[in-house]
Amino acid sequence: QAEIDAACELIDFWRFNVHFAEEIYAEQPRSAAGTWNRMDHRPLEGFVYAVTPFNFTSIG
Repeated sequence: QAEIDAACELIDFWRFNVHFAEEIYAEQPRSAAGTWNRMDHRPLEGFVYAVTPFNFTSIG
C-alpha cells in the first residue's frame, strides 16, 4: 500500500508543478511601444546538493 501511495503522491506532485509552471510562463511583463520585455525562468545553475529522506514522496 505504501508504494502505491508514494506513486500517487509523485504523480500529483508533477501535475501540480506543471500546472503552475504554465501559469507563470503565461504571465509576461508589459512592454512599451517599440520594445519587447519577456520573463524567463531558468533552473538553478551550478552545483546543488540535497539530502532527502527515503520516503520523501509519501510525506504529505
